[in-house]
Amino acid sequence: MVNLLDRVELDGAFGTVKYIGRLPVWGDDVEAFGIEWDDASRGKNDGKVGNIRYFSVDQPGSGSFVKAGNRKLKVGQEFVDVFLETYTGTENASVLQKQIVFGSKKVESLGFEELNRQRAELALLESVMVDKKAIGRCGSIERLPVLSNVKYLDLSYNLLVDMAEVEKMVERMPLLRVLNVNGNVLRRFGEVTFGSVETVHAASCGLEEERLGELLSCFPGLQRLCVAGNRLGSLSGVQVPPGLDSLDLSFNRLEKVPEIHSRELILANNQISTLSGGKMHTEVLDLRENPVGSWKDVDFIGEKFPVLMELRIDGCAVFDGLSVDEMTTQLIGRLPCSVPGEPGISKINGSTLSADEIRSAELYVISKVQKGEISIHTTRWRQLQRKYNVGEVSETKNLPTNENRMVLTIKTSNGVSLLSRTFLPSNTVLRLKGIITKHTSVPVHRFNLYYYPNGIRLPEDDVSKTYLDDDVATLASAGLENQNHVFYEPYP
Repeated sequence: MVNLLDRVELDGAFGTVKYIGRLPVWGDDVEAFGIEWDDASRGKNDGKVGNIRYFSVDQPGSGSFVKAGNRKLKVGQEFVDVFLETYTGTENASVLQKQIVFGSKKVESLGFEELNRQRAELALLESVMVDKKAIGRCGSIERLPVLSNVKYLDLSYNLLVDMAEVEKMVERMPLLRVLNVNGNVLRRFGEVTFGSVETVHAASCGLEEERLGELLSCFPGLQRLCVAGNRLGSLSGVQVPPGLDSLDLSFNRLEKVPEIHSRELILANNQISTLSGGKMHTEVLDLRENPVGSWKDVDFIGEKFPVLMELRIDGCAVFDGLSVDEMTTQLIGRLPCSVPGEPGISKINGSTLSADEIRSAELYVISKVQKGEISIHTTRWRQLQRKYNVGEVSETKNLPTNENRMVLTIKTSNGVSLLSRTFLPSNTVLRLKGIITKHTSVPVHRFNLYYYPNGIRLPEDDVSKTYLDDDVATLASAGLENQNHVFYEPYP
């Protein structure tokens, strides 16, 4: 029997029954279901036929009418029936379910033997996979034996709306640890509790803030939760279990980072444009594909998340127009990064950082600050000043230079200027060497050229010295920038 607000499926499309009754166009002998489809493109109307409205929809154009007798229409099946058919076979399911009647000794013996074999096999199950089976309710759970080894239950993309029905299913699974209810539009929660469950997958369940709070109250021991792809615009009134370790909130409608203290926080594909608020003890943070549009907000990450170890942030608006290398270098330099095992961010956008990468990026950012292109009013700048013993920098910004030209000054290794020339970024290293040969009369194969990235030479070693040994490389790809000093080193 189908009731209002039950879930149905037709040709792989899921919907909610909003009307049960007759339509004049189909006559009094045909029962009609008015359905609002999850995918609005599947609909044909707004619940109206002619001038009569039979039901309302949340999304314009997401409604349509289906005859109740449509053989393709799937309505809620019972979990117990689906489980027995899936894990014991159609024929064996009847053996497992039937009560043994004492009569013929032969029939009695075979019945008990088959029953015991089936129950023994089911007792070994560790995972129950009944996804996409049009399950809408539990059924008579007494027909199932205790599934004492089951730790994972997959109920995803079924027709469930009531968590009380799920609780009945779990009665026979005392050691259940992971519950997957993705794709079920959950509306009723009641006073149910899943004491053993530690991980819940509830993506695309139509959850809003109030219902998320009700869902969380069902799982006092929750450690990992995925509620991606729901309708969450805020979590201000939601209380999370104290032991929550990982929370996936991706593909929702959040406009700011929720003040939830979990070790891992996944916020990709939301509407977060600015970062604010107090410190959070998150260690793994995912902010990908958000409209974060200011480097000021990026700089604030290090202050808001002081124990952060891993960060994903590519695809944000602030990086539009930047190459991957430029984005990565600025992130490493502007944020408190470190090699694995030391305090700081050791992985950015999936890549583990090395000491050389960190040093190069930090020196690059120092040069940007010195040119007035990055603010000096950050905690990170003060850290870099102390680390590299860099003096105070004037806040006056340099005038913009012509990006299609670069002026290079050639010096001897002891700092004596030889010449200055203007080059195109697309000029090759060999062209630079040729000009130096004309000036010094020393063949290109009889000298080396090197420079210090960002013009900073570290006092303790020459690790930062970079040789220009690829003659076919462009000056830009070799890392040279406007106003760089290039050092000339002839062979003995």
